[in-house]
Amino acid sequence: MKKLFVYLLITCIFTIGCSAEETESQDEIDEVIENEEQEFEQLSKEEYVETIGELQQKMQKELEEWVVISHDYSSNTYVEQNQQQIDVLLSVVEKYKELAAPEEFAEVQSYYVKGMNLFEEGFGLYMDMLRNRDESLEETTNTTLKDGQDHWNYAFLLLSLKEPIPMGDGTITTDDMMSLDRLAGMDIESVINNISKDGSELVGKWGFYYDDESFNVSIILHSDGSYEGYPNDAYPDDSNAMKGTWYYNYLVQELVISNDEYFEDGESIEPPRPNMIMEIQSFVDGELLMMDKESLNSFLYVQEGEIRQDRPTSEKESDESIVNSDGEIARDSSYETLIGTWSYMNLDHDEYRAIYIPDRGDGYYMIRTPDLNVNFFGEWNYDEESSILTFSINNYDLERGEFSGQTDQLTFHIHSQGESELEVEESGNTFILEKDF
Repeated sequence: MKKLFVYLLITCIFTIGCSAEETESQDEIDEVIENEEQEFEQLSKEEYVETIGELQQKMQKELEEWVVISHDYSSNTYVEQNQQQIDVLLSVVEKYKELAAPEEFAEVQSYYVKGMNLFEEGFGLYMDMLRNRDESLEETTNTTLKDGQDHWNYAFLLLSLKEPIPMGDGTITTDDMMSLDRLAGMDIESVINNISKDGSELVGKWGFYYDDESFNVSIILHSDGSYEGYPNDAYPDDSNAMKGTWYYNYLVQELVISNDEYFEDGESIEPPRPNMIMEIQSFVDGELLMMDKESLNSFLYVQEGEIRQDRPTSEKESDESIVNSDGEIARDSSYETLIGTWSYMNLDHDEYRAIYIPDRGDGYYMIRTPDLNVNFFGEWNYDEESSILTFSINNYDLERGEFSGQTDQLTFHIHSQGESELEVEESGNTFILEKDF
């Protein structure tokens, strides 16, 4: 849903990066609700949704215009142009704050008010920084604007889960967008509904089951905020492990991990990645789908003890059997060299593709570009004779709001394979993917 809700990435207006800190308490949000004065005529549910849709597009348009202006350092009237555009933005901010929401949308409006207050503060800090050439305000300005954006997006997300909001010219709604996300394996509604704001549901051991029913621990999230990460088959031996802390940022649905210690063969070394941000894309029935926001790799974990009924049994079928007792295609050893994650990144670093082929269960094909952010999940099969890899993808019916029962096939022609490289052709395009070890 990030394509839908994060309309503008304000985080890089300046040269430094922005990092989200721990979010405010529920008491602060409750205080906003209590202190809101209904000075304006209360809107009906339909009027409020329609107005939010219009304001969302207006705010997005003006923010995008400001980003352009803020990067035009050659302008002789740089400060004045920024102030003019910020005045326009502040007029939109006031329109958000003036809305008298119906009672059922009180929480939504409280997040809008909180976000608009932060935008207002951030815009003021930004202009102070420009006029006074005070670079010491840069980090505070970035953090405040990022916090405002996060509240703005979260309010829109909450409202979208209650009511469909028209998008663009109104031909599609947020419901349509969420349906497409579910088809791609992402379910933001499950994340909002099933994970509380403190992230307590994430506490536990996460990993995957082998065919013999043994559990491989990949990460452990402790209730005290401490974290452990392990390579496959390492736990409980911590001579190869990462240790640190974690917290859940509910505004942006992210698991934020700090790696304070990194051990390799018992030796403590500098962590190659001190911080990791995992975007949680689905949380259903004890299964957790996350995407690493830096590497763009996706991870599908199950919580220890959560054994799904449709999970394959540990019994190994004969190679002569086409379909095993669970209805799965039985594969011979020809596919074993394909097992793992294969990924491709173009030279401009704006296109990423990955194929995940597991030893059991469904695999996936992932595409990340500036215009596309999808995951295709489904049963896979490899025909060694023709060098064809296929995924069976279940179609989603937008009108009915459910999977149709019909499947499409994604087909990959494997031209060549080495120990660490895989050359594949998909839809007429050829990519060389590298294996992620």
